[in-house]
Amino acid sequence: MVEGIKQVTILILLCILINTQNDQKTKDQLTIHAIPYSHNDLGWLETPLRYFEGAHQPWGEYINIKEIISSYTLELSKDERKRFMQVEMGYLKMWWNLQDEDTKKLYQSLIKKGQLEIVQGGWCTHDEATTYYENIIENMWVGHRFALKTLGVKPQIGWNVDDFGHSLSSASLFQQMGFNGQFFSRIDKQDKKYRLDQKNMLIMMDQEQYHQCLDYPLYTEVTYNGYYSPTGFDIDAARSTKTLPGIDTAKGLEKQSRKLYNYFVEMSKHYQSNTLMHIFGNDNEYRLANLTFGVQEKLFDYINENPSQFNGMKIKWSTPSEYLEVINKEKNFKLKSEQNDFYPYSDQRNAYWTGYFTSRVADKKLYRDFGKKVLAFRTYLGLLKFDKMSEICEDKENLIEEIIQQNEETLGMVQHHDASTGTETQRVSNYYKDEVIGASEKLDDIISQVFNEQIDNQYGMELEDKWINYNWNQTSNEWEILYNNLQNENETLLNIYNPTINKEELIELKVPHSKFEIVSLDNNLPQKTEVICRGFQVRPDLQKSQNDCKAYFVAKLQGFSINLFQIKYAENTQNTEELERQTVDKRLNQNIVNVSKQKKLKIFNPMMEIIYSYFDQKEQKIVEKEFTLKYLYYTPSTRSPNSGAYLFSPDEKIGPQPYNHVLDTYFYKGDIVSNLYLVGDRVQTELSFQNYDEKLNNIIKIQSHADGIDNSFKQGAEVVLDIFTKIQNKGEFFTDSNGLNMVKRKVDTRFSYEYKKELDVTSNYYPVNSIIQIEDTESKQTVSLINDRSQGGTSLFEGQIQMLIHRRLYRDDNRGLGSRDVLNEIDSKTKKHIDQTFRHWLVFGNSGDDNEQIRKIQFDNDLESFTPTLVQNLKQKTKIYFRYYGFNSNDFLLRLHNFDHNQQNHFKINIKTKEIVETTLTANSQLESWKQNKMTWNYDYRSSSQCLRQQQQQIIDDVINSHHTIDLLPFQIRTFNVTQI
Repeated sequence: MVEGIKQVTILILLCILINTQNDQKTKDQLTIHAIPYSHNDLGWLETPLRYFEGAHQPWGEYINIKEIISSYTLELSKDERKRFMQVEMGYLKMWWNLQDEDTKKLYQSLIKKGQLEIVQGGWCTHDEATTYYENIIENMWVGHRFALKTLGVKPQIGWNVDDFGHSLSSASLFQQMGFNGQFFSRIDKQDKKYRLDQKNMLIMMDQEQYHQCLDYPLYTEVTYNGYYSPTGFDIDAARSTKTLPGIDTAKGLEKQSRKLYNYFVEMSKHYQSNTLMHIFGNDNEYRLANLTFGVQEKLFDYINENPSQFNGMKIKWSTPSEYLEVINKEKNFKLKSEQNDFYPYSDQRNAYWTGYFTSRVADKKLYRDFGKKVLAFRTYLGLLKFDKMSEICEDKENLIEEIIQQNEETLGMVQHHDASTGTETQRVSNYYKDEVIGASEKLDDIISQVFNEQIDNQYGMELEDKWINYNWNQTSNEWEILYNNLQNENETLLNIYNPTINKEELIELKVPHSKFEIVSLDNNLPQKTEVICRGFQVRPDLQKSQNDCKAYFVAKLQGFSINLFQIKYAENTQNTEELERQTVDKRLNQNIVNVSKQKKLKIFNPMMEIIYSYFDQKEQKIVEKEFTLKYLYYTPSTRSPNSGAYLFSPDEKIGPQPYNHVLDTYFYKGDIVSNLYLVGDRVQTELSFQNYDEKLNNIIKIQSHADGIDNSFKQGAEVVLDIFTKIQNKGEFFTDSNGLNMVKRKVDTRFSYEYKKELDVTSNYYPVNSIIQIEDTESKQTVSLINDRSQGGTSLFEGQIQMLIHRRLYRDDNRGLGSRDVLNEIDSKTKKHIDQTFRHWLVFGNSGDDNEQIRKIQFDNDLESFTPTLVQNLKQKTKIYFRYYGFNSNDFLLRLHNFDHNQQNHFKINIKTKEIVETTLTANSQLESWKQNKMTWNYDYRSSSQCLRQQQQQIIDDVINSHHTIDLLPFQIRTFNVTQI
């Protein structure tokens, strides 16, 4: 009996032991989702067209994206187990337009079966550091429109695996576009090591918004090995690695399978789940997809058919969405929320990818201006069509829609992470510029016709001339028509199109003299004008004459409409005043300059220290602000890693050196504007004070004309604008994220992990799309610097703001471009390094109080009233910024952005509507439907999530109930599809 009990006990214990072992074995089993992927840049070393049609590379590789798409499509059709993903809609549209109906149906069927997934679905994969938020939305909207109309697809996964760092705003925008998650790869080497050690590669990016009820968390996964195959398994039959050694023999196949298994076992040590995702691909792979898939098939089948050798590991072809559905159902781990971005990015010791924040300065300005132009004129034409105010818009509806679409797609293209970054070859840069200029000229042609039509309707003037588009930063030679007309005593019509709502704007013109008068044709009243001659001494080859002048007048502009002014020659007029030049004596240690009745400058030589005193409207007293403004340069390091299009690697032992020496200083005082000029040997600076509005007393506009960096800098030069103030910011500063929320920075600090300092300068540089700000930790006074294009910026010392504004380099940084394409841009006309004019706004304020003013400068809006029929009853002084999409149907899209940080605002639609439906940001899904079906995650969310659900639902209910008024929380962006009755 005792023996029987022992036997039973032994049997029971044995069963428990066996079951425990089986449970452990099951727990340790890995499931691998292999993601076949070809990374296809929409331009980089070659133009998009050459990449698509076929291009031989210097190292022997042949790239043909057209063949890649055809090849994977055919291979998927042969085997339902196989998967693939397509990211760039720019390439897919090019391929799609060449296919017959059977091939198109095949492609669509692969999507329906789940074998093929459209991932991200933008026109390209945009950069996250140098792109403006509106242009990110535009790139994604254009791609999503094509995906929906052509394929019936609504992408739900973000895929920026080659961006050089990652922003919080991009993740937030993805979530608002209806995405369930995103994947990226390039994060700082120290950050990645920390995350691998802590098993923190899966996170929830959850940027803190201006309003606690706005919360846009997004599942985010950092890929294990970039966007590459497992190390040693990058197989592509069309490239150098055609197969794996010995894979055609039993012994070789077992060896390679074991190697792959060991790779995933090691990977699993750094993740919370045994379900793992890994990319199988690289740049421009799968041109011979049958052979590449064939090698993978041998490996996968051997592993799956021999579970005892590989601890039951399973590996299968998959897509990001298929993997995400599986990982979402696993509830055995909790994700950490991440409220910091992933800048700056470093891939090896002392190699910081911060140079591209500024690279190709002229291109960055061109693309930013192009984006504003496309969105403004699309809204203008759409509203004219909507209000039935233009016969041209009616008669040429299809042509106009075609031109708008071309501009939209071109704008999408230059958001690419090798276009907006300035990290492409020179010939590709030229291609991008040609495409932008070509699309823009077509838009100009139709806009000229519409302007002439509207001028006839509004003013009764029949015009046939094409309107010439002028910008503030063009040279006098480029203002040839106005120059010649005034010199020949002829009249000129100035048409100022205001792409926003009613506002008062300071207008700046290049003129040859002061013998003219400007008259508004809206009321026939002459405009008080002030003229400064010889005030801005640019290089002689850019001057029209020795009497180069600038004219300033304040125009009251009607919103979303043309505003016509007549400029006519006049010998004697009381309405135009030429301001007198006042010399600032360099011999004196101190000069006092009266800017206006309420403003004064004290200038201390020779260091150009300035004390600016003005009457502060909010504090109701005179305040003083002390600052210095200098231009310095860093010498690029001669040791690897060195500066290039990607990297900013200054020689920190030398440090910043004076770049510009002030040769002369003089001043012009007016009632409209007062300007202080600092004439330097390399940079000509204009500090402009707007006197016509007391609310602008705390703003100084800084206009810097930087000559090309000359050949005396044998190693090249990296020029910075360096401003020092009395602010005590304790090493902390803020930079905007794609023109949206401000992100806190601190010198030599990363808030997500313990950072081991490597360098002093470049490791503390961050992308600045619009604003960099420092704040005094005690007084809460702030100093902000607003720029006109993407640049790199920092605050290395107390009270400092430093911005990298210009670059010339003679060496490559070994990040892919090669020595043939160093960042040495030569002007085709002058044969010298390119010169450039930059605008910055220096704003003095107090924490929180100056947000509205700063954002007004950023958006270039005063937003006080509105005239078109669509929204004619907008409340006065609303802070809502809107874009209109739609041209040839009764449906249109309305995207609204409340840029007020402090309060909710309202937008009233004053037309008869059949339906108003809120959508995701790219308008491919109804918002409420998406919210009901979106994935939810187990993560350490903030308590505001409940607030989000309650208040956003209330806002939606308000819209549905009223059909008239839309409410927006502070800084909220919302999109609506409106159907007219």
